[in-house]
Amino acid sequence: MIEIGFGTDALYAPHLAATIRSIRDSSGSEGIRVHIAHDGLDVTLRRRIEKAAPGFVYNWLHVPDESIRNLAGKGRFAKSAYYRLALPDLLPHVDRLIYLDCDLVVCQDLAVLWDLPMTQPLAAVADGFADAAAFRDRWSLPHDGSPAYFNTGVLLLDLQALRSNRRFDAALEFLTRNLDDCPYVDQDAINATCWDHIQPIHVAWNVQRNMLIDDAWKPAANPGTPLGRTAYVVHFTTEHKPWLPNTYHPYAWLYWKALGPTDFYPEVVRRSGITPLMQIRLFLRWQRWRLALRPWPPEPATRTTPKRRKALRPA
Repeated sequence: MIEIGFGTDALYAPHLAATIRSIRDSSGSEGIRVHIAHDGLDVTLRRRIEKAAPGFVYNWLHVPDESIRNLAGKGRFAKSAYYRLALPDLLPHVDRLIYLDCDLVVCQDLAVLWDLPMTQPLAAVADGFADAAAFRDRWSLPHDGSPAYFNTGVLLLDLQALRSNRRFDAALEFLTRNLDDCPYVDQDAINATCWDHIQPIHVAWNVQRNMLIDDAWKPAANPGTPLGRTAYVVHFTTEHKPWLPNTYHPYAWLYWKALGPTDFYPEVVRRSGITPLMQIRLFLRWQRWRLALRPWPPEPATRTTPKRRKALRPA
């Protein structure tokens, strides 16, 4: 059984459904348990989300405010962003978890990520556009080795280790003291409190727009650039969401493809103002982009077991 975790609120429910549908399309419809931390979604909304992938097992986790130290949202970040920090304690019988943000689509079988051997309590993709050295110096973090700052939209978590070392508790405490100085809220807190304890994973697991088309991207600076390569997970970061008009993302069509079979497609179309003609244009742009993509070179086999989907202990 592959265990996958999310944190959401009602506003992001349609996009969560699209993400879940993309997992079903890339990873199959069985052997997946989805844990959804939320702020009180009603039963009707939950059932609509579940219809995105009927074969999955769903576990709904209501998060009381005290579990996140009564922290409030900040700017474009809702308080549901902090729910990932509560997951080790909310899931006491789950030892490993893939955590995903709700603004992404999955294009690769998550069993590949699930089976990666872990050497640290959490694993993530390094954010190539963050000034890791400046972050390190701002928070007086250790100077050992090359600094790295990680995006937390895709995480492979050793929940047993996180329950033992209480690093996510430390992240919540860090936020209660420093929220005003954390532009990326819990992502900053995780990087600060887990510094030197985050395992890098392949950049294809968290491909963002600024890695693909911004002038600031310098492919020569990072041999792992996803430019021109297939993505395993596409993360629609910043304001360039595929459901918003007047913006563009090369992979935007994949969001609409995943959203289409869900209960939420008509209301997202109505709310966003994305017309069928606009979607056709996104599809044609995606086709042009897709034809230029190349697969990644084969990596050494890293599966820990070929039968990871057998049932684990109940959540």
